[in-house]
Amino acid sequence: MRIASPSERLDIESRYYLYGTGNLEKARQVNELRTQMYPREWQPLGDLGDIYATFGHYEEALASNRQAVRLGAPGWFYVRLVYSYLFLNRLEEAQAAAQEAQARKGDSFELQFFLYQLAFLRNDAAGMARYVSSAEGKPGVEDVLLATEADTAAYFGGCGGLGSFRARQRLRPSAKKRRRRRPATKQALSRRHNRGAQLLADATR
Repeated sequence: MRIASPSERLDIESRYYLYGTGNLEKARQVNELRTQMYPREWQPLGDLGDIYATFGHYEEALASNRQAVRLGAPGWFYVRLVYSYLFLNRLEEAQAAAQEAQARKGDSFELQFFLYQLAFLRNDAAGMARYVSSAEGKPGVEDVLLATEADTAAYFGGCGGLGSFRARQRLRPSAKKRRRRRPATKQALSRRHNRGAQLLADATR
């Protein structure tokens, strides 16, 4: 039986605290130790970016995520730069990071969610519609964006507005399909979505 290396043991310990117990303070300590012991590894920096963002330390989260990218994080990781800039209200840089993610084939439902938020914050109705339309028929993408579109329609048209009603009618079939699937979203991903939803809500007040 192969014995885990010290780096692998720290990674396992980090996952245990992040996804097992939810003890983010312990996870922070483990990953800060990992970055000291293995300064060329991008993974602990990525975990720290999530942890710092959850604690509301958005500048620290951005710094960790940018360093992870410099160390060779893959294309899908670029979405973390998008939400890091978005949470700091640095919209132009968030847009540039999103374009870089797409260029590196890092597109995902998470990226589409944050692109919709960017369009909303810019009052770009055509952009919001484009992202919702591009998500049609894509499991895990369509339902998220339809729910966000319904909230947007409720804001602009009032809770009883026709736009809100139509958006929620479109959401129902997708939501039913989603309930039949086994949830696969990790805690960290949920935390990012919750923060993104809060940002969107704050912008509509």
